[in-house]
Amino acid sequence: MRIFKSKIVLITLLAALSFNCSPEDGKDGLQGEQGIQGEQGEQGIQGEQGEQGEQGEQGIQGEQGEQGEQGDPGIDGNANVKKYTITIANTDWNNGVHGGDDNVFNFYDVPESLTGGIRLSDPQYLVVAYGAPTGFEYNTKKHLPYTLGIDDIYGIKFEMGVNRDRIMMFKTTNGWNSATVPLAQRPTTFIVDIFMIEVKAANKAQAKINLNNYSELVEYFKIN
Repeated sequence: MRIFKSKIVLITLLAALSFNCSPEDGKDGLQGEQGIQGEQGEQGIQGEQGEQGEQGEQGIQGEQGEQGEQGDPGIDGNANVKKYTITIANTDWNNGVHGGDDNVFNFYDVPESLTGGIRLSDPQYLVVAYGAPTGFEYNTKKHLPYTLGIDDIYGIKFEMGVNRDRIMMFKTTNGWNSATVPLAQRPTTFIVDIFMIEVKAANKAQAKINLNNYSELVEYFKIN
């Protein structure tokens, strides 16, 4: 009898449990707080460098720009003019030669070796010369022909004899007569700057400067 009652109670309990439990899940609980971030791991080994890519094709060449305006022509530089300095001692002058009509003068032949292998008489060049005497109180450099007055008594004149490749010196008492200059009356030296200017460049320069002016000449041709 007791066994029968115990079975009834067990069956009743199992039925109650089966009735109260549902096969559906219960509602989700609240989400928990986010955990602390872990430490960063060590950096990995760098990978090998990849192969270089192929060079790209060359781009199309751009159009050529317009040609600029032509500049003004420059002045003739020292390629067109050459300067030579010659020092003539008082004993270097020829003792005297007759030039006709009782004109007598001393002269100094200018060798080509002192003028860059160019003769003074070369028709491709214009010869411009400036001279300065030494041994006198007056020693100013001047364009040839050059007359040096001595105590208002006489003058010593220097001229270029281009056609004969020479420089001439003579003594004058009235400006046009000429006689040789004795050794004692000659300058100790006569220093001559000879400019050999190509004819084309000389013609161009004459339209702009006075070739008889030493300062203008050296400034124009940029030559010392």
